[in-house]
Amino acid sequence: MIENRKQQHIGIFTSDLDKSIEWYTKELGFVLYEKGTTSELGLDYAFVGSEDRSIMYEFLYDADNSEDAADGKIDHFCFDSQDIDADYAECLKRGYNIVSDGIMEVPVMWENGVRFFKFTTATGQIIEFAQVL
Repeated sequence: MIENRKQQHIGIFTSDLDKSIEWYTKELGFVLYEKGTTSELGLDYAFVGSEDRSIMYEFLYDADNSEDAADGKIDHFCFDSQDIDADYAECLKRGYNIVSDGIMEVPVMWENGVRFFKFTTATGQIIEFAQVL
């Protein structure tokens, strides 16, 4: 069942990753959970949010794509998955438009990596289900 999920994070593009981190940590009192680069996605990223992780943003920086780098462009809404394979199968069964390359894995994110997939809503928003490993 894919309904009633806890929101994990919102992915937002930025034209300056360090400036975004600095503003959210200094002005909103958020903490930096993780910062890195992923060759799998070709992006620099940072996760920031409240100490209790009830609010989390993933800032994305793409040096090669100025259109993506538009400040504040929301890329996706992400929800927690406890079983990414079952969630993927359910979304396929429902006929969702999968926009990722199937279930993807990024081993450098978080302590043990993350598996995720993305699909679009009926009006084009991108939803991600992610299972932190």
